[in-house]
Amino acid sequence: MITDDICQECDDRILIEHELEKTSQTLSYHERKVLKSYFGIGQQDMTLQEMEAIFDIPTFRLRVIMQKAIQRLWEHTEISIRFGTVSELEVCLNKIKDESWGIYQIQLHSLKKSEWDSIFEMIPWLEEIEKIDPTEMFTDKCGMRTRPLKYVKYKSASVQLIGRISKIFKPFDWANWQEGINILKEQFFSEIDLQTTCKLLTILLYYKESTERLSPFGIHCRAQDLEDGRVLKLLKQLKINVEQEQKIKHEEILDKINNDKELDDDSIENLLKQLMLNLGLDYIASKKHILDGIKARIKERKESNKNAEHLSLHHD
Repeated sequence: MITDDICQECDDRILIEHELEKTSQTLSYHERKVLKSYFGIGQQDMTLQEMEAIFDIPTFRLRVIMQKAIQRLWEHTEISIRFGTVSELEVCLNKIKDESWGIYQIQLHSLKKSEWDSIFEMIPWLEEIEKIDPTEMFTDKCGMRTRPLKYVKYKSASVQLIGRISKIFKPFDWANWQEGINILKEQFFSEIDLQTTCKLLTILLYYKESTERLSPFGIHCRAQDLEDGRVLKLLKQLKINVEQEQKIKHEEILDKINNDKELDDDSIENLLKQLMLNLGLDYIASKKHILDGIKARIKERKESNKNAEHLSLHHD
């Protein structure tokens, strides 16, 4: 269960996106899609007019679907722990939409560990493509078209990459971010942090360094977006960023669990859930043995402290 303490530490956008992913039994496909599209949850936000053109649903009907979906989202998920009323949830959703173009925030728990791993699987794939001789050609099965093999491979990889990495794309005012534009120009990617790395990838693959706002009809990655090698370098830096943050969060929380003498079992369990969240993992039954091991150590430590206090009193 997501407790108040954990909810307050999570970004509201992340919390709502996480809960929406678990609503397949309570919200219809259209209800989930309308909420995500209009408020920009996990994707580019849209206007009602843009949604009408894409979904072929009149705007008045979209409003009805949206209101019902918000009500059901609040009633049937743990979001009600964070927001006491439906109105509070609506205020938060509108705030997310209003701020979506001004704020860029990617956190370690924005993606699950499996999602981060799927992005990093692209690194050896792109490294292999880099080794292909530029003069090597590829002819399609019908023998109708011949193109450089390297281009064909990049095109195939671009389709896979965009499907895996799109969750890190967040709209922001990139045209006025001179520091990032200079980093891209100089290709000095070492020692940049997670936020910066994700923002640079967003410029290359989302905005394509040419427009201030992407068409609402979908994100498209092209072969030429990968050919100059900057995306590969940034993916390698992204992997370093994520591994470093995972290690820091892991050590911080385990240190608190092992050294805070006032922690009870519920507090330990909540901290462990936070640990799984920061590592990009779900708190699932397979992690129960970790909790049991920590609880055993805490119990042993408490008994040791009790015995020490008893001996001290006896000595006095």
